[in-house]
Amino acid sequence: MIRQRHILALAATMAAGIPVQAAQATAPDAIAARTVDRTRPLCPHPQETVFSGRDSIDQATSFRCVAASSAQASAPYSGSKSMTSAQSAQGAAPLFPVTQPIAPDAIAPAAQTNSADYAATTARNRAIMTNFVTLLYERRQPRAAFEKYVHPDYRQHNPGIADGRENALKWLEPVFSKATTEIQVRRLLVDGDYATVQIIGRMGPDDPGSAVINIFHLKDGLIIEHWDVTQAMPKETASGRPLG
Repeated sequence: MIRQRHILALAATMAAGIPVQAAQATAPDAIAARTVDRTRPLCPHPQETVFSGRDSIDQATSFRCVAASSAQASAPYSGSKSMTSAQSAQGAAPLFPVTQPIAPDAIAPAAQTNSADYAATTARNRAIMTNFVTLLYERRQPRAAFEKYVHPDYRQHNPGIADGRENALKWLEPVFSKATTEIQVRRLLVDGDYATVQIIGRMGPDDPGSAVINIFHLKDGLIIEHWDVTQAMPKETASGRPLG
């Protein structure tokens, strides 16, 4: 029996110009949908396609089929974007419920990190990130930094900024154009294709400031993805030490 959800998924796939071929009498475990340069797995109901967070978003092997979240499916619209199956197909995986304490791709295997290629990748990306933070934070040239080192289709996980290099610059350029803005890089850590930049900053003397951890994902010499976590500076801390 063909379920309505299957029909809708196939219809959307064909409407997007992705040909689907079926020549078997029994349903396969998965069907690969393909365009000229992009593939996606079509998962059996009630599973959904979720991006693994690593490798290319253009390859079906970078995605996996997971059980659909009934809570996500029944949640009312609140005015903000929720992690739906449609977004999952675009690379946004639902975070809850947590099924594993450590995500499958959270820790790179030792066989990979101990290789000469991994060391070379780390060294190359450290040089890229050093140049990037120098342009951005020291020279205060966000457009020069982003046009040289950030992919145009930069993926964004900050909830207030949309995807894309230009959307990031719409937020950053006013920040760096303000004479009273103070930002300092406290630490730069690079491991393979990921970099962490810890900064402190404030918009002026009346702003108590914030501490920010930025995580960047690089591929082929460009920053392709960004996460950040921000914490406001308190007047005092239990340890007596500042956040930076």
